Amino acid sequence: MVHMTSLKPTPLSLVQKARLVWLMAVSPEKFIQEEIEDNVRLNGGGPRQGSDSIHKVRKGYSSAFLWAVSAMVAGGLSGWALGQLSGASNFWDIAVSLAGGAILLWASLALQGWNIQTWDGVTLSERLNQWVFRTLYFIGTTLISAGSVWSLF
Repeated sequence: MVHMTSLKPTPLSLVQKARLVWLMAVSPEKFIQEEIEDNVRLNGGGPRQGSDSIHKVRKGYSSAFLWAVSAMVAGGLSGWALGQLSGASNFWDIAVSLAGGAILLWASLALQGWNIQTWDGVTLSERLNQWVFRTLYFIGTTLISAGSVWSLF
């Protein structure tokens, strides 16, 4: 029987975490160097090679930011149009916002992760999972934004 020790992550203060987020955003190569040094500390040996994880993280946050802004703009314009067409509504603007919140919760609870994850993350199930999740989040955020802007009328 092989005894495996569990690795404990390097403890980080809030300032250190903020610094790493900054490096991720503006200097990914410096972040990669930090990660290599941390991997050496964790593994007690050589660093893991060939990791492009930070680039995936950056791409994910950039893409998510664009999705969020697009949903808020679409919702804002929809709410404005609904307000212009139908005027104030104390019921429907709240109902639209609540529906958006319910869709966000549904997407969050339904998202599959480790149980379908493969090494490359490119199976149809994994890609469909991400597409449905992002689409539901877009719709939910759009509805919340629309209801919020509509409530201003």
